[in-house]
Amino acid sequence: MDETNPYRSPRYGGYASAGDRFDRTPAERAGGYRPAICWAVVQQAVILGFTGLLLDGGATFRLFLLPAIGFWPIVLMFVLRRPESPTRTDLDFVKLGYWLIAAPLVFVRVLGIA
Repeated sequence: MDETNPYRSPRYGGYASAGDRFDRTPAERAGGYRPAICWAVVQQAVILGFTGLLLDGGATFRLFLLPAIGFWPIVLMFVLRRPESPTRTDLDFVKLGYWLIAAPLVFVRVLGIA
C-alpha cells in the first residue's frame, strides 16, 4: 500500500508527536497565560503582604483579600474556556483584572458608604 495516501490511518504509535495536543499536560497547553498569571500572583502577593502588615486589625487586608478570592475563579474560567489561544482581552484581564475588582471596593471603603 502507498505510504503517501492521506486517507490511510496512521500506524499504532506513529500518530502522536511531542507537539501533539494530547501529549501535553493542561499546564503546557495553557502556556500562553503563564506570564500574565505570574504577574497577577506577584502583584497580589505584594499588595496582600503589605496590607497584612498594617496595624488596623486586618480590615485593609480583608478589603484586598476579597477581590483576590473573586479574581481567581474568573481566571480559571478563562483558562478552561480557551487554554491554547488566549485573546488579548483575556491576558489583559489576568494582568489587571484584580484592580478592576478591587478599585470599587476601595472607593466605597474610602467614601465610607459601607
